[in-house]
Amino acid sequence: MTSESDSLSARGARLLRHLSLCLFVLASLPRGASAQATDDAAYKELIDQALTEFKLKNWPEARVLFRRAHEVNPNARTLRGLGVVSFEMRDYQQAVQHLSSALVDTRQPLTEAQRAECDGLLGRARTFVGSYTLHLTPANAQATLDGAPLVRDHDGLVLVPFGDHTLKASADKFEDGTVRVQVQGGERSELNLSLAAVGEAPLPVAVMAPAPVVPEPASVTSMQASTQAPRAPSPAREPAEHSWRGGGLKYSYVAAGVGLAFGGAAVAFWFLGQNKLDDLSTRCDREAAGGHPCQRGATNTDSVKTYEMLTNASLGMAVVGAVATGVLVAFEWPREKNLAVNVGLQSVSLRGSF
Repeated sequence: MTSESDSLSARGARLLRHLSLCLFVLASLPRGASAQATDDAAYKELIDQALTEFKLKNWPEARVLFRRAHEVNPNARTLRGLGVVSFEMRDYQQAVQHLSSALVDTRQPLTEAQRAECDGLLGRARTFVGSYTLHLTPANAQATLDGAPLVRDHDGLVLVPFGDHTLKASADKFEDGTVRVQVQGGERSELNLSLAAVGEAPLPVAVMAPAPVVPEPASVTSMQASTQAPRAPSPAREPAEHSWRGGGLKYSYVAAGVGLAFGGAAVAFWFLGQNKLDDLSTRCDREAAGGHPCQRGATNTDSVKTYEMLTNASLGMAVVGAVATGVLVAFEWPREKNLAVNVGLQSVSLRGSF
């Protein structure tokens, strides 16, 4: 009896354990499904709210909502939303960062139409920032831009907005190092910053000359709403230590002004001389009607001849001014087109508009 009782007790214990395990599994499954359903509902609600704010062009609010949706369910389409809104806010750093990531993210990947839009918008955004490959020595040095963490695109390039900025790097047992970065937009270059060990002389900083890339223009399609293309900020001046820029057609303008002045004078003298000649002709006709016609050589035409000489002289000076203008423009026009030579330690580049 004792053995049979023990066997029954053992089977009861095993049955109890199995029941407990089944109850645990059954209890856990509904909670997981419920949590997933809650997350999906929250994601959908955030996306709907973000699109509503986007239609109203409330860019900051739309970006906050897209960011929250991305935290709930990170995917390529939330990154696209963040990139488009950042572009509309003219935050081109964030636009490049999010759009470049959206193109390669495999979670809820973009459609072909969305990829085309995203790629075109990314090209436009890159024209408003500088993209740099950063080389630090030592490799474990930590860098900041204007005291803030670096913003990088999907390829690891450091993104720097318009204007003057300070890149600072620091590492244990090394002196802090800084380099000034001046961005006009569209630069693709390298930054090399080597830190000197404590007690050593600082090492030179090498900054490659920028090689701007101007992508093909692309239109901004809306996310269920049309948007306006942003105005590009005014580019900053080129650094004096790395570039030379000519400019101005001042001598051409002076020559053109002289030519125009003499041309105007020639016209004025011609009209004055013509008036004098008309007066003489009228007087001779009147005298001829009275029986006393004018005799050749007896009429004083000195004033007419004077105006004729002045007209010819002014016309000649106007022609000289026009020729001088053409010659000077040939020399000064390239500088007026904003050509600039950028000189780096390892390269020389020519930039400008044509």
